[in-house]
Amino acid sequence: MKALKVLFTVVALIVSNSAFAQFSNTGANNGNRSASSDNRNNYSTNGPTYKGFVEGGYTFGDWGYGVVMTSHGCQINRHVFVGIGSGAKFIDGEVFVPVYGDFRVNFLKSDITPFFGTKVGYSIHEAGGFMFEPSLGCRFGFTDSFAMNFSAGYELQKAEVLYYSYYYGYGFTEKENVGGFMLKLGFEF
Repeated sequence: MKALKVLFTVVALIVSNSAFAQFSNTGANNGNRSASSDNRNNYSTNGPTYKGFVEGGYTFGDWGYGVVMTSHGCQINRHVFVGIGSGAKFIDGEVFVPVYGDFRVNFLKSDITPFFGTKVGYSIHEAGGFMFEPSLGCRFGFTDSFAMNFSAGYELQKAEVLYYSYYYGYGFTEKENVGGFMLKLGFEF
């Protein structure tokens, strides 16, 4: 029940953040958008703007699993993004629901730029636990409001793993890292 409350709270925050961002951007630049590289890809020179991400990928390791995530938040300037997110991790036939804070830094002002990102949070599941996901990638800006990115990194995902001993006839659980090397493809809007 506690996990359900946390999930509903996160969804409410994402929805309210999206709605606020839409209203706060209506007067930006008085409707005049410049095609220069300074205003490309939702990077306003007039202050923070809404930014959303959708990512999918795979984590390689002993447990190997697919991941789908979405983050929403504030592009503070051309370089820094801060937001929150959620998604699904499909680990060993179970669905873990990560809830996390997302932080990204773009290194250059251009449409093609390397970036560093990290996600820190908790995966909700009866066997879930702490998650930490640092990554490096490259961002490709296509229009004022759309970009694609590729990233690689390491995912630390703590989970309670059940081990069963056929010899002794009993099972026990241990908290361990089920993460590994990850690759992701993402879209920004």
